Amino acid sequence: MGRKWQVELFSLFRSPGDALDLLQAEVVAEEKIVYDGQSTRAKRIEYRNLSAAGVASEHTLRAVVWVADDGTVLRQDVFLMNTRLQFTRRTDPDMIQLARDILDLETVATLTTPRATP
Repeated sequence: MGRKWQVELFSLFRSPGDALDLLQAEVVAEEKIVYDGQSTRAKRIEYRNLSAAGVASEHTLRAVVWVADDGTVLRQDVFLMNTRLQFTRRTDPDMIQLARDILDLETVATLTTPRATP
């Protein structure tokens, strides 16, 4: 708890010459979240913008990540343009099949075998 570190983040919304944002990550709490239908203990890590002076601003929360004791990222909430995007790690077969169907991986992400050069 209380551990802090800094992370560089490439930003598509900044000018090409100044595309890196500096974020401060901090482990702020240990919480129970529901993961795969079970209550699981996880560390809550918050990512905030750093000001030019290197101090995290209280109002610039960029992301929240919940990490299990074994290091598995269970959930990520990312805040982008007044919208919260939530990414949850799922392992059940129905979700994996749904992802395959939506992304059409058999067609779109098929790799061809490289040809041998003579």
